[in-house]
Amino acid sequence: MASNTDSLKDFFLRVTDGLIKDATQKNQKIPVSSLRFEADEQVGVLFAADYFKYLVVGRGPGKFPPPDKMTAWVEANPDVLERARQVYKYLTASQLGFLIGRKIANEGTDIFTGKKEGIDLLGVMEANMPELLKQLARNEVVKIATDLKSVVK
Repeated sequence: MASNTDSLKDFFLRVTDGLIKDATQKNQKIPVSSLRFEADEQVGVLFAADYFKYLVVGRGPGKFPPPDKMTAWVEANPDVLERARQVYKYLTASQLGFLIGRKIANEGTDIFTGKKEGIDLLGVMEANMPELLKQLARNEVVKIATDLKSVVK
């Protein structure tokens, strides 16, 4: 019989796989290396990179995103820089990062404005929830039955 810890670990593995599939279908990059989880008999927590929330709900207009992070994003996505260089021949990664950051500061991201679909974190978790609940209920029934047996003896 699996413990609650094992059930939660299995749940988070299925959620991680589901998030990767969802991001792939939407042609988005997901920070797979930053996804991790911790679980014990009572609690499970999923961790991700700080910007993962923007892949789910987007980022609204307001202040500029950190320029160094925008430049790093452009450098990690060379195809974006190549497409921009077809229009602006001598554009650098830091200049493009600034331009993208300014666009985000003025309008928000495409996910926030609804032009692009975000990663469906809630949907992926809900799809895997019935199996988790079934396993947890089974575990609790076994614990109760074991406790009753020891009291009855």
